[in-house]
Amino acid sequence: MLLLASESANISAATGLAIAITGMLIVFVALILISLALTGLPRVLAVLNEYYPEKAEHAAPPSRPAGTADHEFAAAAAFAIHLHRGGTN
Repeated sequence: MLLLASESANISAATGLAIAITGMLIVFVALILISLALTGLPRVLAVLNEYYPEKAEHAAPPSRPAGTADHEFAAAAAFAIHLHRGGTN
């Protein structure tokens, strides 16, 4: 505690005010840079889209085996959850 008290006594009122203003300016400039980056992001993405376009087609969902219905898949999922939770056959 004594060391902390002696270090804080070395900072005068004028120096503390300068440090506070400098800190606020640093935070203010950082927030402005972040907002400018977020504002310019759509433009950057539009330029990048010219060089790396999105895929035109997406992968199709896997096909179901013939003769299976939704209730069969639901029963299989419920049985797997039952076994996972420690249920018995």
